[in-house]
Amino acid sequence: MRRTVSALRTCWTLAVVGLVGCSSGPDAVEDPDADIPIATREKVQESLAHLNNESETERWREGLVATAAESPKNRAFVVRRCLAAMRESRERAGQGVGVLRGDGRRRVMELAGRVGDGPDARELLKLGLEDALDIKTAAAAGLVGYGEDSALPVLVACAGDTSKGAHNQQIALQALRRAATPARRTLLLNALQSEGRDLLRPVVLAAFPASPDERAAALRDVAHGHANPYARAFALEVLIDEQDGALRDLARRALDDGHPALRPVALRALGASGGETAAAELARVLEADPDDAADVARGLHRVGSAQALEVALKVLADAGRKDTTRAAVAREVLARLADREAPRAYRDGLPGARAGLRDVVEEAGAPPLVVVACVDAIGAVGEPGADVEPLLSLLRSPHPTIGPAVVRALGKLGGDYAAAKLLELIAHDPGLRGQAADALGGFADPRDVPVEEVIDLLESEDAAVRRAALRALLKLAGSGDALGFEPDGTNMARERGVQRWRGWAAARRR
Repeated sequence: MRRTVSALRTCWTLAVVGLVGCSSGPDAVEDPDADIPIATREKVQESLAHLNNESETERWREGLVATAAESPKNRAFVVRRCLAAMRESRERAGQGVGVLRGDGRRRVMELAGRVGDGPDARELLKLGLEDALDIKTAAAAGLVGYGEDSALPVLVACAGDTSKGAHNQQIALQALRRAATPARRTLLLNALQSEGRDLLRPVVLAAFPASPDERAAALRDVAHGHANPYARAFALEVLIDEQDGALRDLARRALDDGHPALRPVALRALGASGGETAAAELARVLEADPDDAADVARGLHRVGSAQALEVALKVLADAGRKDTTRAAVAREVLARLADREAPRAYRDGLPGARAGLRDVVEEAGAPPLVVVACVDAIGAVGEPGADVEPLLSLLRSPHPTIGPAVVRALGKLGGDYAAAKLLELIAHDPGLRGQAADALGGFADPRDVPVEEVIDLLESEDAAVRRAALRALLKLAGSGDALGFEPDGTNMARERGVQRWRGWAAARRR
């Protein structure tokens, strides 16, 4: 009896410290770790106890990996201990002394993905799929590396859910690149979602044929009728960049299908296909005053032809069209005619476009939404000598959105006349004072700003005027240093600050 009690006490002690199990009798389960040396057990326990610690070198995880690499038995032991630690962490919600917390669970997933495939390793990794994003990313990467295709959509989602350039995203993308084989092309296409297609493009394309002709043919097949609309959108986006000859027909088909995920891409594709036919088709879409008029207008802009510009001006001038449709072509087509990459046809058409925009802003009773869009467009493509004067009359409009739009446009147009008007608004218009200060501070050509007159406003009796003038000067100087000027300071202190600003202006002229 004494011997039995002693044996039981010994077994209990060893079980508590996790060294060996206690077994007796014919039905007892043999301890799988019975022949693991005490030193190895202690080393693994110590490493697990430190996995929660922040460490750039991840040395405790690497120690476990090294121990697992010593022998198959060690590997099995390390994985089992990690699995037990993960289960305990889940049961105790990551709380308690020695329990794995977030960083520890993430390191356990990374280890499981490196030490080799097996039932315990997979079970451990699958537990990680239900955890926080960084843990889930490491778990999904490990499972995909072991050929678990069901984890591929999870990994795709992890790549999209992580902020751009983050460590988690890099882990997800690296794992996806390794998994991007022709055999997994369908899985990757099925996993595509509304966001992240640009990010995943190199990964998914790696699963397509290397030959340009074969790849284009495969992409056309996907764009033509893949079950996942986001996969079709992906294929269309690639074909747009490659200026594929089948783009127009594929875009029409996608538009006819009417899926909301496809329509914006189809409109871009139709515009990218170019030519009179594309312009005419997009014109017909705009005539229906669609809810996505901005997307349609962006597609029209991509056509890049004189016909496309003619369509935009016709829609803008048509008072029978919805305000949103007219505003869309002003913003998405006409306001972009002078972009650096704009085609020659658009640059040649600038005089006519400016005239069309002026006609709308001078039109009596024009809808405010359309007027604001046209004012913004004039600010982007107008000429100071020709287009400032038509805008100034709009400052009398009672509509709250028109005045600020005019002020923004004056700042973008530049010129002496616009600068003088903005200076006047800072001095006398409380409603537009702040916007005028910003517009003058970011003037198209800062050399046109009468800086001395802005500094004169620092001496105004109105503190609000002084604050706005300082705001403009700070933007012109590209600095947060007010040179000691305090708009609400004493007269003497303000005067010292004014003199410093005059010194700055004199140095600026030199």
